Amino acid sequence: MTNTGDLNVTIDTSSDDEIGQLAKSFSDMMNSIRMITASRDELNNEIVERKKVEGTLRKSERRLREAQRVAKIGHWELDTPSGTPIWSEEIFHIFGLDPTISEPSFAAHKKIIHEDDWRVLENAINELSTVGKSFDLEFRIKKANNDIGWMHAIGSAKRDENGHIVRMFGTAQDISTQKHVEEALRKRESDLALAQSLAHLGNWSWDATVNKVEWSNEMYHIYGVDRNTFSHTIEGVAELIHPDDLKKQEYAVAEFLAGRSVESYEYRTIRPDGNERIIEVAGMRSEEDENGQKIKLFGVVQDITERKMLESKLQQAQKMESIGQLAGGIAHDFNNILYPVIGFAQLSQTELPKDHPVQENLQDILDGAIRAKDLVKRILHFSRQKEPELKPTILKPVIKETQKLLRSTIPSNVNLQLNLYDGQDAVLCDDSEIHEIILNLCTNAYHAIAGDKGQIKINLEKQNPPDDLNLSPGEYLCLSVKDDGVGIPEKIKDKIFEPYVTTKEIGQGSGLGLSVVYGIVQNYNGGINVNSDPKTGTVFEIFLPITDQEVYLEKDNIIKNIEQSGNKHVLFVDDENSIVKLGVRALKSSGYRVSGFNDSAEALKAFETNPDDFDLVITDMAMPNIVGSELTKRILEIRPDIPIIICSGYSEKLDRMKVKELKVSAFLDKPLTIESLLNTTKDVLNNQLE
Repeated sequence: MTNTGDLNVTIDTSSDDEIGQLAKSFSDMMNSIRMITASRDELNNEIVERKKVEGTLRKSERRLREAQRVAKIGHWELDTPSGTPIWSEEIFHIFGLDPTISEPSFAAHKKIIHEDDWRVLENAINELSTVGKSFDLEFRIKKANNDIGWMHAIGSAKRDENGHIVRMFGTAQDISTQKHVEEALRKRESDLALAQSLAHLGNWSWDATVNKVEWSNEMYHIYGVDRNTFSHTIEGVAELIHPDDLKKQEYAVAEFLAGRSVESYEYRTIRPDGNERIIEVAGMRSEEDENGQKIKLFGVVQDITERKMLESKLQQAQKMESIGQLAGGIAHDFNNILYPVIGFAQLSQTELPKDHPVQENLQDILDGAIRAKDLVKRILHFSRQKEPELKPTILKPVIKETQKLLRSTIPSNVNLQLNLYDGQDAVLCDDSEIHEIILNLCTNAYHAIAGDKGQIKINLEKQNPPDDLNLSPGEYLCLSVKDDGVGIPEKIKDKIFEPYVTTKEIGQGSGLGLSVVYGIVQNYNGGINVNSDPKTGTVFEIFLPITDQEVYLEKDNIIKNIEQSGNKHVLFVDDENSIVKLGVRALKSSGYRVSGFNDSAEALKAFETNPDDFDLVITDMAMPNIVGSELTKRILEIRPDIPIIICSGYSEKLDRMKVKELKVSAFLDKPLTIESLLNTTKDVLNNQLE
């Protein structure tokens, strides 16, 4: 049986003979063999299991290394008694070291930590090693390529049965990418906050399930509320909306919740300080539950107060431009009416004896026509939209001219007093802007006067400004407007020169007047001083520097005897028959030969036929067929040396500066007097005008 290799056999060992002894020995040997075989099998099984465990362990270690590599996290240990540090492979990689040639070293560790952060980490490690206090820190590291990275480190300690710290261990993770993402996110949030601040734009959300409102930072600025005191509920928002506009807000939200489109809407908000702003809500979106019910709303809000004010200003400017164009057209027609009235009255005066009884009537007609002429001039002055033309100006005549307009706009129960400096000192300004300054200040003064009676004083004197205005050294004129009204409210005293600040009721003013005055005065290198008291009223003092430039004085229009002048041939062109008739008669009475035309095309044809026959061209500006500027160009193309005088009562396309561009000899404002026509004609022909 033993030949079969089966060790599990039974041998009879009961016999004491030699055979029995041999069998017994053989049986013992078989038992030993069986025990050895069992031990061998057990050892083989143990080896197999150990290899399986080792394989699993190696696989786990490999997975751990891969996980640490992917997560950029490593672990470390320090055996306290021996002081031996142990680093995982990823720790070396985080520090930019080669694990095959580098040894774990806290000295190397210190070199890698950013010098500004090392002290914090060192203190944490000392506390861990001495008292076992765990740490959780973020700090900067210097990588091998000199880049600055970030590390997140955690450390703990293990004690023995006696409480002694025998081992420290922890993890270290490279969080540079995370930090860069966080920094980029912070920058985007900062940029978004800046953009929202500049645009006065905020975003909001409302969770209807819990009635919670969330706002971006700019929302608190828009509504002027404190983040810590705001209730962050829909009712809290409603408290900020103007009562008259609350239904508009409720209707818009209800419409949106009902599934209907709401693009945008506007309402007014009242800030806690009483300031009223105009708000636009737009871009409403929603989040729905599984049943399709809107449970959360989102949107943006923008403070459009300034935009609304600018739109109002633009509308007002467009309205004024339309009024200016209308005034210009009326003025042109009115001047064409006044021109012959003034001219024929003057001609009649010269043709009648000085003691003739009709002379007085003619003078009354002439005086009335001159007043009408001045009125048209003032209307045009304020209606024109043009760049300021700064020139040396004596202020007294400008102020007196403005008084005439003020007297027609300020009620008679308000006494308007003038006390004006008589000196010939001038300031560099545009007289239309001086008109605007006085009108704005006097209008404000009139509105400040309470009761049935009041007084406005306009003073002009030579006076140095106070030191606190910080104006340039030199001499100044002080133009002041004083009223005995209610004064300026204390809460807006420091803001009166800001745009849109006003104490007037809606419809009575835009709040732009004083800001316009301030801008004009600043442009003149001047300053404004304001004193106001509820008991005595308000006084505005405007200091303007005196210029040493020479003042241009226009020639007087008082009628004189008409002097006979030569036998020159004048081409006179105007679309009004009465003006042509007057011009021809006046020029002929002074000895000129005159060809008069009321059709500019016919006049051009006559000139083209015989250009050398004419010595001077006098033409109106606004005419059908060919306007005066075009007629001038075409005549000068034919004969460049011919002198030309242009007459105009109104033209937005023509002023004295553009006259030079047209290369004409002179410009006359209509309605002109006979004397100005004849004197200018004589001067041009004699080459006496510059």
